[in-house]
Amino acid sequence: MGSLEPGLQLLIPVDLVLQLLGAIPQLLGTDDDETAIVPVITQDHADAIHADSEVVKLFYQESYKYGCHAFNWGASKGMDHFQDVCVVLSDRNWKLYLGSSFEVLPAQTRNKLYVACSRARGNLYLAHEKHFRSFKAI
Repeated sequence: MGSLEPGLQLLIPVDLVLQLLGAIPQLLGTDDDETAIVPVITQDHADAIHADSEVVKLFYQESYKYGCHAFNWGASKGMDHFQDVCVVLSDRNWKLYLGSSFEVLPAQTRNKLYVACSRARGNLYLAHEKHFRSFKAI
């Protein structure tokens, strides 16, 4: 897993993640008190994640176009939790993530984002969609 460990790794309490998403802490379903939230800030890191079939990539929509082990945010609901997950965020959602506030998202989008984020048991990678555009089939 060496290629997936960036120089920056944040350990954020699960309850803070859920507070940002406006969700209830008990619903996350992790065994740990902390989830590793890893921002994907370089193209090389995104490339390594895309190539790693052990990391499930979750896109807002059209996950089938990215040529990797991927699902849409909402479609991952009810699936078994995965060890490592990369949630790919739109430009707007990436800015909200950097500002630590998803409260302005419409309820349906916030709920889908919560579903996507709560699939991870291990690392939760958050990536800007710009790092995955080159993989998207037209």
